[in-house]
Amino acid sequence: VTLPVGRMVPWWCRGALAALVLLGPEIAADRPEDIEGSSVESTFDFSQVSFAQPVADDDFEDAFYESSQSPEFVRAEEPDPSDGSCCSVQDETALRACANKTSPIGACNDPPLVMVVSHAPRSIHYAAATAAMNAMWSADRGYPFVLDEREPAQWISSRVEVIPHWLRRCRAEGIEWMLWLDSDAFLLAQEDNFNQVRKAIRKYSDSNTQIMLTREVDSFLDPRAPWDDGNVGVMLLRCSEWTLSLIERVRRECLAEQKQDEDTLERLLYTEEYEAQGMLKRMPPQALNSMGHNQIFGPNASLQAVIHLNDMPFEIRNHTIYAAFRAHCDLPPGSQVNFTVLKAAFDSSTFSLASQDFREAGTSRWAFYMARRLKEQKRFQETEDLLRWAVDGLRTEIGEQKVDTLFGKSVLAKFLGSINRTEESLELFQNAVAMGIKVLGAHNPVMIEWHEILATLLQSQGRLSEAAGSLRQVVRGLRRWKEEVKVRLIAEKLRLVLLLNGTSFVPGVDELINETASNLPDAIDSIARQRLVKANEKSSKFILENNLNQAENALKRGLEKASLVLPITDADLLATRLNLGALKQRTGRWEEALIEFEEVYQVQASTLGPEHRDSIATSKAIVQIELGTGQNQLHVRYTNAMHKLSAATNRFLERTKWTHGRDDKSVSNLLAAIQKAEPKLGKHSQGVLKAKFSVAAALAHQGRSKEAFPVWRTVLQDQLRYLGPFHQDTLESLRETLLWIYQEGT
Repeated sequence: VTLPVGRMVPWWCRGALAALVLLGPEIAADRPEDIEGSSVESTFDFSQVSFAQPVADDDFEDAFYESSQSPEFVRAEEPDPSDGSCCSVQDETALRACANKTSPIGACNDPPLVMVVSHAPRSIHYAAATAAMNAMWSADRGYPFVLDEREPAQWISSRVEVIPHWLRRCRAEGIEWMLWLDSDAFLLAQEDNFNQVRKAIRKYSDSNTQIMLTREVDSFLDPRAPWDDGNVGVMLLRCSEWTLSLIERVRRECLAEQKQDEDTLERLLYTEEYEAQGMLKRMPPQALNSMGHNQIFGPNASLQAVIHLNDMPFEIRNHTIYAAFRAHCDLPPGSQVNFTVLKAAFDSSTFSLASQDFREAGTSRWAFYMARRLKEQKRFQETEDLLRWAVDGLRTEIGEQKVDTLFGKSVLAKFLGSINRTEESLELFQNAVAMGIKVLGAHNPVMIEWHEILATLLQSQGRLSEAAGSLRQVVRGLRRWKEEVKVRLIAEKLRLVLLLNGTSFVPGVDELINETASNLPDAIDSIARQRLVKANEKSSKFILENNLNQAENALKRGLEKASLVLPITDADLLATRLNLGALKQRTGRWEEALIEFEEVYQVQASTLGPEHRDSIATSKAIVQIELGTGQNQLHVRYTNAMHKLSAATNRFLERTKWTHGRDDKSVSNLLAAIQKAEPKLGKHSQGVLKAKFSVAAALAHQGRSKEAFPVWRTVLQDQLRYLGPFHQDTLESLRETLLWIYQEGT
């Protein structure tokens, strides 16, 4: 394949064709007969992908997966799996039929230890391949296998609608355990003498054990949800009356509360303390399965019984599962699956999805997700290539000075620093810090972290005076956030740097802290306040000249810059906002003036109290607007609208916590609530921005990047601009952006 070279071609096309060539032309053709992925190459050499070499726009091909919509399948002649294999089957319908016949219940005289149940609704295409692999694995070990293809009435209860029936059936058959597998979980071909399922049951259960789950690795745990420490997509359930009663209870409660069944089950397991009572056993990670890419790339991955590709987009799951199916079928009898094939399929589909996301949404979490995984495997050159490709895309699609691009640069800079490429890392961090002060604000927690890293890099290069300057910024920032323990640690570093630099007199740590971060406003705060003073002076001058538009613009510019430095509760900032509201009132824009006054009042009432003289003065200004418009109860209506939107957002967050907004009705309901609230609260009010970010996050988790990321990006920038970097909602949005897209904790 000859690839044309030229800078006019969109950056996101670079390397995509090479990826598809490595995958094989049959996959890119997207023909129905190739759905099982038989043409997947055994290796995907990421280092061969050129990120600098563009290809023509019409050559870009990202469709080597089936559509997620369910087509009408023509039922093929059902094969006879007399050899216990479904490998000769050519279409999805026949694959499901083969799975159903391969290892039926009652084929053995003695009750087996386990019955395997695979839930594979017909709307999920890759479930045909997982069902076939699970059936063949079960047949090899003499376990009965069941394929349940029923579409759930509601997806929130998809498991608990099905499980009770099979618990009753396995009890009737005298089978002790049921292995439940979600549609994206498949049993791994292993050597004949190795049975990890049986080993896990014998090692971790006793006569009292009713449910067995695999624990998540520590990095996946959320301290806010301690019950979320088990993967319910792969469960060993004892076929007992106790387990049946528990699952029936979960079904009733999840439907009554309209919550995901896994959420309800995990909460019950935690709150009822079943682990302490011995009914629940949580096995170590990889005892049976584990999370995400650790299934394939984690240590001892081949020793797991189950690969469960949960939390992966459809495209990655589909491609990797069909590659696993072909790998299973290509094995000599009684041997272990070739993990190289699974790794290649995972790599190639992840990179293709990242390319698609960049093209459609300007960024992609999958590029940074893949980079983190490559780094964990010490594939450093490939990590660097991928991160440079992503940063190039962010610059091109979004812009040099946008928040996304700054975060991308910081990820690349941290990586280069971690492999001792200090000079390159330093250059990137200096650029990110210079831009970040303007975009994020000097005392933003992200900027504090970057200044600390910059100081370390400067010190390693012998630039001690500059390192000391960065550390002083960190001390000021941490003092702003009242992080006194960290302030002292950084001050000790600063003192050491000053001593190494040969400073004639270096005070003790306490004196150094007081000198660096005194009670007086630091230089940046002082500049911000001076700007506000000048903005108000300019505005007053323009008002005297009856130039009201210029007066308003002067106040807006002053607020925009000062909001990045001063907290939203700052008295000078609030006074300037009140002046802006008064100006809007003077020009007859009563609703805009009311919103400005109300937002100031909400801050004053929550920090100073409603009886404070400043709060009372703002309340009087609101009454003046009511008198001027002849409308009573405007303040009450504003407060009610704010509470309604807040309640709607909280309901949305609770209901979509596990579904990530897959219920389109929930998304549309919140969008309707936002639309109603905007005229009363303003487009940039705290409640409206929080609700919009919640919708964007749900769409992003849904894989709808094209819709999600533009909203996500706009809301975060508006929160920085209108709420400031010190507001809790802004901090939450920054944290979510860094963790979810850039795989970074801060």
